[in-house]
Amino acid sequence: MGTRKEFIQQSAALALGSWLLSRCTSGTGESIPVRDADRDAAVGHRLRDMQFPAPTRDESVDVIVVGGGVAGLSAARTLTQNHCKRAVVLELSSRLGGNAACGAIGEMRYPLGAHYLPVVNLANSDLIEFLRESGVIQGFDAQGWPAYREDYLVQAPDERLFMRGQWHEGLIARKHFGAEEAQQFERFMKTMDGFRELKGSDGQWMFDLPLRQCSSDQSLDALDALSMSDWMEQEGYTNAYIKWLVDYSCRDDFGAGIQEVSAWAAIHYYAARRGVGQHVDRNDVMTWPEGNGFLVERLNEQHEIPIRHLQLVYAVNKNEQGFEVLVYDVPNDCSVRWQCRAVIGALPLYLATRYAVYGDSPIGELHYAPWLVANMHFKDPQGELFDYQSHWDNVLYDSKALGYIQSGHQRLHAHLQEGVMTYYWALQGSDEREVRKTMRDKTLEHWSQEIMQDLEVAHPHLRRYIQSVEIKLWGHAMLKPLVGTMRGSASKWRSTSPVLGYFPAHSDCGGLSLFEEAFDRGRQAALQTIRYLCA
Repeated sequence: MGTRKEFIQQSAALALGSWLLSRCTSGTGESIPVRDADRDAAVGHRLRDMQFPAPTRDESVDVIVVGGGVAGLSAARTLTQNHCKRAVVLELSSRLGGNAACGAIGEMRYPLGAHYLPVVNLANSDLIEFLRESGVIQGFDAQGWPAYREDYLVQAPDERLFMRGQWHEGLIARKHFGAEEAQQFERFMKTMDGFRELKGSDGQWMFDLPLRQCSSDQSLDALDALSMSDWMEQEGYTNAYIKWLVDYSCRDDFGAGIQEVSAWAAIHYYAARRGVGQHVDRNDVMTWPEGNGFLVERLNEQHEIPIRHLQLVYAVNKNEQGFEVLVYDVPNDCSVRWQCRAVIGALPLYLATRYAVYGDSPIGELHYAPWLVANMHFKDPQGELFDYQSHWDNVLYDSKALGYIQSGHQRLHAHLQEGVMTYYWALQGSDEREVRKTMRDKTLEHWSQEIMQDLEVAHPHLRRYIQSVEIKLWGHAMLKPLVGTMRGSASKWRSTSPVLGYFPAHSDCGGLSLFEEAFDRGRQAALQTIRYLCA
């Protein structure tokens, strides 16, 4: 086992990973620099062996927020709004945002994870207010419908699909539908529309966001006991294209395909969104060059809670005064003992359940999807790479990956002379540990070559234009909504406080890694904390 000095040296080297380059061969034989964006992984991996120095410093606050992702920042914002400022956010990474973090090459910004937010359900008033405060919503009409800032809505052309050797506008390749395919597709969409309009016996929508607003009516709970694949087979959806489209949607939102994902979760993907607004419909989405990093920055501007980076919380223990929280302070190579009255656990549950406050938790029910995100800096002065006007979302039919987005699409150029392609790949496999081992064993150059080979089906001369590649490997990108995990006891324990004064706040509590869910979980945990402190 290495010394603490060696660990610090390794962490520092990893933090400079963007400057430590591998090489990938271009189409002209020249090498393409490959950078590692995963600069803080070694810090988190320290939890595996739990070898930390004894605390040498004591600090105290009223509230500790563990995690500076969307949920943690939402909690900090809510604490500030309620004048609870004797608090601190302890963040493991040198970046904020969790899987909504972003990066940059010069002045060009790009996402390292989540990259859009759909038009918000009108009943989600807390999120609507945040968007208004952030300038995303610029006002309301007489009906109370929001006016979204137009340059934040995805501009046309938005989506295209590469299928049978050519690009098609949109992801629905109707020109290739036969009569049976068209009939199945229309029936599927009509069925999803029907689910969207369903309410339970309690008057709540059966499918809604945030998830806590879904009806408690158990009449559709049986869907959670089926995979989406089994449900589609049961309902007679046998067409290969429809199966591909639904599988793609599940991989894109959940990191797992229809063989694994709960039918309840997959239907929720189609049936939970009913956002309205002036000159928009529920299918419209908002995006920014840095993806949801834009929203992370707006959240961070709206609180007054100090944030300490590279702080590894390795123990949370209940005591007579509240909680003892032990933290490894990476930059100073020491441990700190914090005392607080309440803890907001805004970190993934696979990490939180290591704490003593959780006791014996059913951690075996937690399965996380590994992801690869690659940002490719390109130069294309003549507009040759994309053949014609570039699109925001570009999907390759039957690819093992999810395609790419144009991070600078909102600039409204006919073609981008220089920009960033952000490529997404939800790595598949029911044995996530083995998938994670494979992703770490492969070199960055190997991954870069696989990415190029995948995209060269649609862009044969891609390597001529790529200046550099930055790869982010997310070992635990999101909790998979597997069969049996979205309703009933499995769902309940995730959101239940393990002890009085500890409030779980991550999107894992609901089971879907969505901005709306993380924002709500952080806000609700902060409100619970304030009530607890005032009791």
